[in-house]
Amino acid sequence: MHSRTLTRLAFTLLAGLLVACGSSAGPQPTEVAPTTAPVVANTPAASGGPDSTPAVAPTDANTLQDDVPMLDNPVDLKITSEGTFISYKAEATVEAATTFYQEQLEAAGWERVNKTDSGFGDSITLLRKKPDQNISVTIQSIAGSSQVRVQITLSPK
Repeated sequence: MHSRTLTRLAFTLLAGLLVACGSSAGPQPTEVAPTTAPVVANTPAASGGPDSTPAVAPTDANTLQDDVPMLDNPVDLKITSEGTFISYKAEATVEAATTFYQEQLEAAGWERVNKTDSGFGDSITLLRKKPDQNISVTIQSIAGSSQVRVQITLSPK
């Protein structure tokens, strides 16, 4: 299957999950300037030496929750105004990104929804929950690239 077909399939499956959980589609994402430096949720971007480019810190309208991890060096970062949908690309394999999210989500207090995380082709979706919120993290390889696409959806219970 082509990457675009897999993306559409992943979105269709995710939309079905959200509908089944009683959630509705949120607003469309707004673009945030791409960055080549790490962005850490709710912390100001640090600048390095005189030749470095500072990271783009999310604006107040695009602030990420403290418990939503992101891979280093996100590219094409997009966040909805409420911070409920995050999409970006990063240099990683699906396996490495999956391990990162499994460990970081657990460390941030997110509990597994299913015994195992579900994969399909070159992508995987991790579903986690907290008492008042659900999170879905879909990690997909990008054909012909050393990057993955990460899509995070947060929804209230």
